[in-house]
Amino acid sequence: MEITSKIVDRIAEMEAVANGTTVKWQSLRVLSLLLESADDENDNSVYRDDRGLVICNIPSYALAEGTSYSTEGMRSYLLGMAARFTDDDGRRLINVLVTHDLNSATIPDIGELIYAIRS
Repeated sequence: MEITSKIVDRIAEMEAVANGTTVKWQSLRVLSLLLESADDENDNSVYRDDRGLVICNIPSYALAEGTSYSTEGMRSYLLGMAARFTDDDGRRLINVLVTHDLNSATIPDIGELIYAIRS
């Protein structure tokens, strides 16, 4: 079963009801926005392939979601999530590449990331 933004939204809603808008909720919200972009045929900045969820150019959601979801905000969220969430072997579940002109990331296993966020 493919994990969609709607599934992640439901998980985020359960987190918010149980614990409020925590770091876990924020991480799920960021993942949901990225999955929504990946499912949008008109958005080429985020897509799915055999590597998982590929973020070619970290997008901005500032107009729809607020300034904390600008490109810089999303970059910060992804870097924070990459540092915080690892698998059982200590490998990062998000790989982020940030340079002066390149902002990209991959999420190889969305299901494992959701599990790590909820743990």
